[in-house]
Amino acid sequence: MQKVFKSCYDLDKRCYEKYALNEDILMEHAAKGMAEYIQKYFSKDTSV
Repeated sequence: MQKVFKSCYDLDKRCYEKYALNEDILMEHAAKGMAEYIQKYFSKDTSV
């Protein structure tokens, strides 16, 4: 994976300032992405 930002803080700050997204929205999208990944790549009987 290629790093696009030096830290997550820089990316979060850009989201806050440029796109008016707050921390709650960013966390919600991250959680949704993780849930979709787990559902796609892990069987239902797997413990994650």
